[in-house]
Amino acid sequence: MLQPEILERAVEKALSKLAYARSHHASRRTQVERELQDVQRKLDRLLDALADGSLPADEIKSRLTAEKTRKTALETELAKLRQVAQIASLDTEHLKRSLQERVSDVTALFGKHTAQGRQMLRKTPARLPLPRRALHRTANRGRGSSN
Repeated sequence: MLQPEILERAVEKALSKLAYARSHHASRRTQVERELQDVQRKLDRLLDALADGSLPADEIKSRLTAEKTRKTALETELAKLRQVAQIASLDTEHLKRSLQERVSDVTALFGKHTAQGRQMLRKTPARLPLPRRALHRTANRGRGSSN
């Protein structure tokens, strides 16, 4: 028989893993954004130094190349982190929809097997997307059908 406690724990575990991944990626994204700002400031200073002639042009050009390479790498990483954030967000929404569909399937089952449905309702966690009353009404609808 379907055990709601086990399903709930599995869903909570999956959602907590998604939340951890999201927070890790958000933290890394903030860090990359800061590094990108630092690199841009360095590039601006190097360009100012090149325009002033305060440093040898050869030295500035090699440092400019290094900073531009770093900037490109950071922009690439930032784009990937943004993409991962979108995917994680989509996965959560998909998971929620999927769970709601499953709950609908269970409520249909309650309608066909009223006694078992009532037993399962007693064990239903309060955090399900559908209110317990809605589930109870669905279970009572099948009262006249044969099991």
